[in-house]
Amino acid sequence: MTLEPDHLDFGTVQIGSTSRLQVTLRNSGNASGTVTGATLESTGMPSDPAAQYSVATPLPITVGDGLDPDLGYRLQVDLRGPATDRLIFSAAAPQGPLNLLLAGAGQLARGGLVCEPSSVSFGHLARGMVARQTSAAPRTAARCG
Repeated sequence: MTLEPDHLDFGTVQIGSTSRLQVTLRNSGNASGTVTGATLESTGMPSDPAAQYSVATPLPITVGDGLDPDLGYRLQVDLRGPATDRLIFSAAAPQGPLNLLLAGAGQLARGGLVCEPSSVSFGHLARGMVARQTSAAPRTAARCG
C-alpha cells in the first residue's frame, strides 16, 4: 500500500481555524491491507482530534486489493508560524509503516486578534435597546502577538 501524495502542505491557515486535505491510500497488491493506526512523530502519540494534525478518517481501515479510498486529514492551528510533522501509519503485515509528511503555518487573523466566539448574536432588538455580549482573545492568540 502507498499514500499518494506522500506529503500534504496545508499552506497558511488563520489561527483558530481548521484546514482539511485528502490523500489516496492505494492498494495495488493482490490481497487486502489494513491500516491499524497513526502516530505523530513529534509527540509519539496516536493522532486524535485534539492534536494539531489529525486523521479525519476513522482507523482502522481495510483496503481491498485494487481499491483506492481517500483518507482525510486535518490541521488545527493554535500558534503562529510553521508547523511541520510526520504521520506514521501502522499497517498489518506484510505491509510496513507508511509515512506522510505534513506542513502548514499559522497566521494571525487580519487585524491581529482572534476572538472567541468568532460571532455573537444579539437576537431581535427594538430601536434604542441596548444588549451586551462578551468576546475574548484566547491565551493562544496572546502568545502569538
